[in-house]
Amino acid sequence: MGIVVWLYLSKEESVIDSDSIQVFLAVVEHGSLTKAAKKLGRSHPTLGRVIAAMEDELGYKLFVREASGKSMLISERGKRLLSRAELTLATVEQFSTLASQLFDDSMPETLRLAIPDLLPNELIADLFSQVYTRWPHLNIEISQPSIFEGYGLLMSQRVDGLLVLREDATLRGLLVDNLGTIGFNIYANPSHPLSLLDGTRVAADFTPYRMFWPKTGSNDVSRLQWESWALSTSYTQNFSQAAAFAAQGLGAAPLPDFTAKPYVEAGVLQAVSLDTVANSNIQLIDWMVLESYEYRDLMLFVTQTLIDLCNKYKNKLNSNESA
Repeated sequence: MGIVVWLYLSKEESVIDSDSIQVFLAVVEHGSLTKAAKKLGRSHPTLGRVIAAMEDELGYKLFVREASGKSMLISERGKRLLSRAELTLATVEQFSTLASQLFDDSMPETLRLAIPDLLPNELIADLFSQVYTRWPHLNIEISQPSIFEGYGLLMSQRVDGLLVLREDATLRGLLVDNLGTIGFNIYANPSHPLSLLDGTRVAADFTPYRMFWPKTGSNDVSRLQWESWALSTSYTQNFSQAAAFAAQGLGAAPLPDFTAKPYVEAGVLQAVSLDTVANSNIQLIDWMVLESYEYRDLMLFVTQTLIDLCNKYKNKLNSNESA
């Protein structure tokens, strides 16, 4: 017998189990008892008795028999029941999987990730899709802190993994994996004085103007600013805010190229070239996990998936540029 579940029935005391529902759905799919029996590995007479018992309890026909040995067509009432039967069986299957995973000590109940806006949301959605495909009942919580806030969340074990820009020196107790690089430039509105300068700019050219930096370092200052210069600085929560401010001509901002792209296409931002090696047009991005994190297989899967997705995204960009 299958797991007993309540379904929409004509008699209050009637029940149909999941085994009966599976038989009903198989006959609907294949249109005959013979084909359904072959799929389920059971006999034709057994399935016939199951369908007859269901119809007896329900008080109406589920199928219309064209002739002896011919196909079985689902009845109008059967069609009305079909979606509920499918949902009921799917719920039972999900319950069985969930019950088997509930006391699986090799997996957490919830995976908590801190992912600042260093990567496109579409890429993160691809990550979640692959995690859910492998572990469909795993809960995932995602936060989008500034990278500085992310360090605090990770060190206090309030998140399990953190995406960051490459640090010159990392905190102790962390496992760090490089995910690759992202396109990164300083952007300003076309009417901003920095955009109007001729030739390649040097660090001193930026000194008089306001810059919008996300708090991106583990010591509460911008990692980008460490290797740069003293500037008039306004801190933002994320790169999206910095891009919006720079697009208004309020200052310049270091941005991932994908963040700046819609503003560039709208004609309100442009890349401002800078003649320094430290501020090249790429930045390394890393994935950080506490050394003490218990569920290593899960996090290894997340890390490798991120590496693969970043490489795929980079190859797509290169392909578009060469086209």
